[in-house]
Amino acid sequence: MKYLINANLKVIRKGEFVEASEVAGEFIYDDIQNGLTVATLRGIAEANNLKLKGKKHDELVESIAVELSTLKIPEVKNMTDTQKATKIIEDGVAAGKSDDEMLVEIVQSGISFKSATRMFKQIMEEKGLRVSTKDRVESATKVLTDIDFAPKTYADVKAAIKKLCDEVADTNEKQATIAIRKYAKAKEIVMPKAEKGEKKVGSAGGFKGKMLEWMVGNADSADLAGFAAWMTKNKRKESMTKRFTPVFEAMQKLAVRMMDDAKAA
Repeated sequence: MKYLINANLKVIRKGEFVEASEVAGEFIYDDIQNGLTVATLRGIAEANNLKLKGKKHDELVESIAVELSTLKIPEVKNMTDTQKATKIIEDGVAAGKSDDEMLVEIVQSGISFKSATRMFKQIMEEKGLRVSTKDRVESATKVLTDIDFAPKTYADVKAAIKKLCDEVADTNEKQATIAIRKYAKAKEIVMPKAEKGEKKVGSAGGFKGKMLEWMVGNADSADLAGFAAWMTKNKRKESMTKRFTPVFEAMQKLAVRMMDDAKAA
Protein backbone atom coordinates (compact mmCIF):
# COMPACT_ATOMS: atom_id res chain seq x y z
CA MET A 1 0.00 0.00 0.00
CA LYS A 2 1.16 3.54 -0.74
CA TYR A 3 0.61 6.40 1.69
CA LEU A 4 0.67 10.14 0.94
CA ILE A 5 2.49 12.05 3.68
CA ASN A 6 2.57 15.84 3.99
CA ALA A 7 5.41 18.13 5.06
CA ASN A 8 4.45 17.67 8.72
CA LEU A 9 4.74 13.86 8.34
CA LYS A 10 0.97 13.49 8.65
CA VAL A 11 -0.49 10.64 6.57
CA ILE A 12 -3.37 12.13 4.58
CA ARG A 13 -4.33 9.55 1.91
CA LYS A 14 -3.59 6.00 0.85
CA GLY A 15 -3.98 3.91 -2.30
CA GLU A 16 -2.19 2.75 -5.42
CA PHE A 17 -2.82 6.01 -7.27
CA VAL A 18 -1.92 8.65 -4.67
CA GLU A 19 0.21 11.50 -6.01
CA ALA A 20 2.60 13.75 -4.12
CA SER A 21 3.29 17.45 -4.67
CA GLU A 22 6.98 18.24 -4.28
CA VAL A 23 6.13 21.94 -4.05
CA ALA A 24 3.99 21.23 -0.97
CA GLY A 25 6.72 19.05 0.53
CA GLU A 26 4.66 15.86 0.20
CA PHE A 27 6.08 12.40 -0.41
CA ILE A 28 4.82 8.86 -0.83
CA TYR A 29 5.65 6.05 1.57
CA ASP A 30 5.49 2.60 0.04
CA ASP A 31 5.35 -0.21 2.58
CA ILE A 32 6.98 -2.55 0.02
CA GLN A 33 9.77 -0.33 -1.27
CA ASN A 34 11.05 2.40 1.02
CA GLY A 35 14.35 3.94 1.95
CA LEU A 36 13.40 6.10 4.91
CA THR A 37 15.74 6.51 7.84
CA VAL A 38 14.93 5.33 11.36
CA ALA A 39 14.49 8.97 12.42
CA THR A 40 11.92 9.60 9.66
CA LEU A 41 10.01 6.41 10.48
CA ARG A 42 9.83 7.45 14.12
CA GLY A 43 8.76 10.95 13.04
CA ILE A 44 5.87 9.54 10.98
CA ALA A 45 4.83 7.39 13.92
CA GLU A 46 4.86 10.34 16.31
CA ALA A 47 2.93 12.64 13.94
CA ASN A 48 0.17 10.03 13.49
CA ASN A 49 0.08 8.60 17.04
CA LEU A 50 1.37 5.21 15.93
CA LYS A 51 3.05 2.81 18.33
CA LEU A 52 6.15 1.22 16.84
CA LYS A 53 7.82 -1.94 18.03
CA GLY A 54 11.50 -2.72 17.70
CA LYS A 55 14.71 -0.74 17.39
CA LYS A 56 16.31 -1.97 14.18
CA HIS A 57 15.33 -0.51 10.81
CA ASP A 58 13.74 -3.73 9.49
CA GLU A 59 11.72 -4.13 12.69
CA LEU A 60 10.44 -0.55 12.48
CA VAL A 61 9.51 -0.93 8.79
CA GLU A 62 7.49 -4.04 9.58
CA SER A 63 5.85 -2.39 12.57
CA ILE A 64 4.91 0.86 10.80
CA ALA A 65 3.35 -1.08 7.90
CA VAL A 66 0.96 -2.73 10.39
CA GLU A 67 0.21 0.57 12.14
CA LEU A 68 -0.39 2.52 8.92
CA SER A 69 -2.97 -0.06 7.81
CA THR A 70 -5.09 0.82 10.84
CA LEU A 71 -5.42 4.52 9.96
CA LYS A 72 -8.86 5.73 8.90
CA ILE A 73 -7.92 7.90 5.93
CA PRO A 74 -9.34 8.41 2.41
CA GLU A 75 -8.27 5.83 -0.16
CA VAL A 76 -7.52 6.68 -3.79
CA LYS A 77 -8.73 3.63 -5.74
CA ASN A 78 -8.84 4.97 -9.29
CA MET A 79 -6.43 6.75 -11.61
CA THR A 80 -6.87 10.46 -12.11
CA ASP A 81 -7.40 11.67 -15.69
CA THR A 82 -3.79 12.88 -15.74
CA GLN A 83 -2.50 9.48 -14.62
CA LYS A 84 -4.61 7.70 -17.25
CA ALA A 85 -3.40 10.02 -20.00
CA THR A 86 0.22 9.74 -18.83
CA LYS A 87 0.14 5.94 -18.92
CA ILE A 88 -1.46 5.89 -22.38
CA ILE A 89 1.16 8.32 -23.70
CA GLU A 90 4.16 6.57 -22.16
CA ASP A 91 2.96 3.17 -23.37
CA GLY A 92 2.07 4.61 -26.78
CA VAL A 93 5.44 6.28 -27.31
CA ALA A 94 7.20 3.06 -26.30
CA ALA A 95 5.07 1.14 -28.83
CA GLY A 96 5.71 3.69 -31.59
CA LYS A 97 2.08 4.84 -31.84
CA SER A 98 1.15 8.06 -33.63
CA ASP A 99 -0.19 11.16 -31.88
CA ASP A 100 -3.65 10.49 -33.32
CA GLU A 101 -3.70 6.91 -32.03
CA MET A 102 -2.76 8.04 -28.52
CA LEU A 103 -5.33 10.87 -28.58
CA VAL A 104 -8.06 8.41 -29.56
CA GLU A 105 -7.09 6.13 -26.65
CA ILE A 106 -7.16 9.06 -24.22
CA VAL A 107 -10.65 10.02 -25.42
CA GLN A 108 -11.78 6.40 -25.19
CA SER A 109 -10.62 6.32 -21.55
CA GLY A 110 -13.40 8.79 -20.73
CA ILE A 111 -11.55 12.11 -21.04
CA SER A 112 -13.20 14.83 -23.14
CA PHE A 113 -11.57 15.65 -26.49
CA LYS A 114 -10.90 19.23 -25.40
CA SER A 115 -9.11 18.10 -22.23
CA ALA A 116 -7.33 15.27 -24.06
CA THR A 117 -5.63 17.60 -26.54
CA ARG A 118 -4.50 19.96 -23.77
CA MET A 119 -3.25 17.13 -21.54
CA PHE A 120 -1.50 15.41 -24.44
CA LYS A 121 0.60 18.49 -25.24
CA GLN A 122 1.37 19.17 -21.57
CA ILE A 123 2.37 15.60 -20.70
CA MET A 124 4.48 15.15 -23.83
CA GLU A 125 6.47 18.28 -22.94
CA GLU A 126 6.74 17.55 -19.19
CA LYS A 127 8.00 14.02 -19.84
CA GLY A 128 10.53 15.29 -22.36
CA LEU A 129 8.78 13.44 -25.19
CA ARG A 130 7.93 16.60 -27.10
CA VAL A 131 9.84 19.83 -27.65
CA SER A 132 7.88 22.95 -26.70
CA THR A 133 7.14 25.52 -29.42
CA LYS A 134 9.36 28.05 -27.65
CA ASP A 135 12.33 25.67 -27.49
CA ARG A 136 11.82 24.59 -31.09
CA VAL A 137 11.80 28.18 -32.37
CA GLU A 138 14.92 29.01 -30.35
CA SER A 139 16.78 25.98 -31.71
CA ALA A 140 15.60 26.71 -35.25
CA THR A 141 16.71 30.33 -34.96
CA LYS A 142 20.21 29.21 -33.98
CA VAL A 143 20.43 26.83 -36.94
CA LEU A 144 19.16 29.45 -39.40
CA THR A 145 21.57 32.05 -38.01
CA ASP A 146 24.49 29.62 -38.31
CA ILE A 147 23.77 28.99 -41.98
CA ASP A 148 23.15 32.69 -42.62
CA PHE A 149 19.68 31.91 -44.01
CA ALA A 150 18.92 34.27 -46.92
CA PRO A 151 17.05 32.25 -49.58
CA LYS A 152 17.21 33.31 -53.20
CA THR A 153 14.96 30.52 -54.51
CA TYR A 154 12.33 28.23 -53.06
CA ALA A 155 14.88 25.42 -53.31
CA ASP A 156 16.88 27.25 -50.61
CA VAL A 157 13.78 27.27 -48.42
CA LYS A 158 13.24 23.54 -48.92
CA ALA A 159 16.87 22.88 -48.03
CA ALA A 160 16.49 24.88 -44.82
CA ILE A 161 13.30 23.00 -43.93
CA LYS A 162 15.10 19.69 -44.37
CA LYS A 163 18.01 20.91 -42.25
CA LEU A 164 15.69 21.94 -39.41
CA CYS A 165 13.88 18.59 -39.54
CA ASP A 166 17.25 16.84 -39.32
CA GLU A 167 18.84 18.98 -36.63
CA VAL A 168 16.01 20.24 -34.39
CA ALA A 169 14.52 17.50 -32.23
CA ASP A 170 10.86 16.58 -32.71
CA THR A 171 10.35 18.85 -35.72
CA ASN A 172 8.33 18.03 -38.83
CA GLU A 173 8.12 19.93 -42.12
CA LYS A 174 5.13 22.02 -41.06
CA GLN A 175 6.80 23.06 -37.79
CA ALA A 176 10.06 23.83 -39.60
CA THR A 177 8.19 25.99 -42.10
CA ILE A 178 6.50 27.98 -39.30
CA ALA A 179 9.87 28.52 -37.59
CA ILE A 180 11.39 29.75 -40.86
CA ARG A 181 8.54 32.18 -41.46
CA LYS A 182 8.96 33.63 -37.95
CA TYR A 183 12.69 33.98 -38.49
CA ALA A 184 12.20 35.64 -41.88
CA LYS A 185 9.66 38.08 -40.46
CA ALA A 186 11.96 39.03 -37.56
CA LYS A 187 14.93 39.51 -39.90
CA GLU A 188 12.81 41.19 -42.61
CA ILE A 189 13.83 38.54 -45.13
CA VAL A 190 11.74 38.33 -48.29
CA MET A 191 10.69 34.71 -48.76
CA PRO A 192 10.81 33.42 -52.35
CA LYS A 193 7.62 31.80 -53.59
CA ALA A 194 7.39 28.30 -54.98
CA GLU A 195 7.45 28.08 -58.75
CA LYS A 196 4.16 27.37 -60.47
CA GLY A 197 3.41 23.68 -60.16
CA GLU A 198 6.05 23.21 -57.46
CA LYS A 199 4.68 21.58 -54.31
CA LYS A 200 5.05 23.64 -51.15
CA VAL A 201 6.72 21.90 -48.22
CA GLY A 202 5.15 21.91 -44.78
CA SER A 203 1.95 23.63 -45.85
CA ALA A 204 -0.65 23.77 -43.11
CA GLY A 205 -3.85 21.79 -43.15
CA GLY A 206 -3.99 18.37 -44.80
CA PHE A 207 -6.94 16.03 -44.60
CA LYS A 208 -6.77 15.57 -40.82
CA GLY A 209 -7.03 19.32 -40.34
CA LYS A 210 -9.96 19.40 -42.75
CA MET A 211 -11.60 16.49 -40.92
CA LEU A 212 -11.23 18.06 -37.47
CA GLU A 213 -12.61 21.32 -38.81
CA TRP A 214 -15.68 19.42 -40.12
CA MET A 215 -16.08 17.68 -36.75
CA VAL A 216 -16.03 20.95 -34.83
CA GLY A 217 -18.55 22.53 -37.20
CA ASN A 218 -20.93 19.56 -37.25
CA ALA A 219 -20.64 17.96 -33.79
CA ASP A 220 -23.95 19.49 -32.68
CA SER A 221 -25.94 18.44 -35.75
CA ALA A 222 -24.45 15.40 -37.54
CA ASP A 223 -24.69 11.80 -36.31
CA LEU A 224 -22.20 8.96 -36.76
CA ALA A 225 -23.79 7.98 -40.05
CA GLY A 226 -23.27 11.54 -41.25
CA PHE A 227 -19.63 11.40 -40.26
CA ALA A 228 -19.18 8.07 -42.06
CA ALA A 229 -20.90 9.46 -45.17
CA TRP A 230 -18.63 12.52 -45.15
CA MET A 231 -15.55 10.30 -44.88
CA THR A 232 -16.77 8.13 -47.76
CA LYS A 233 -17.45 11.24 -49.85
CA ASN A 234 -13.84 12.26 -49.24
CA LYS A 235 -12.65 8.80 -50.38
CA ARG A 236 -11.34 7.68 -46.99
CA LYS A 237 -11.03 4.03 -46.01
CA GLU A 238 -13.43 2.47 -43.53
CA SER A 239 -10.50 1.77 -41.19
CA MET A 240 -9.80 5.51 -40.91
CA THR A 241 -13.47 6.21 -40.24
CA LYS A 242 -13.48 3.66 -37.40
CA ARG A 243 -10.25 5.09 -36.04
CA PHE A 244 -11.64 8.62 -35.72
CA THR A 245 -15.23 7.77 -34.76
CA PRO A 246 -14.40 7.94 -31.00
CA VAL A 247 -12.98 11.43 -31.53
CA PHE A 248 -16.19 12.58 -33.24
CA GLU A 249 -18.29 10.97 -30.47
CA ALA A 250 -16.28 12.90 -27.88
CA MET A 251 -16.90 16.13 -29.77
CA GLN A 252 -20.64 15.36 -29.89
CA LYS A 253 -20.71 14.89 -26.11
CA LEU A 254 -18.77 18.13 -25.63
CA ALA A 255 -21.22 19.97 -27.89
CA VAL A 256 -24.18 18.64 -25.86
CA ARG A 257 -22.58 19.75 -22.58
CA MET A 258 -21.87 23.20 -23.98
CA MET A 259 -25.50 23.58 -25.12
CA ASP A 260 -26.77 22.39 -21.74
CA ASP A 261 -24.50 24.89 -19.97
CA ALA A 262 -25.74 27.66 -22.24
CA LYS A 263 -29.37 26.80 -21.46
CA ALA A 264 -28.67 26.73 -17.72
CA ALA A 265 -26.88 30.09 -17.79
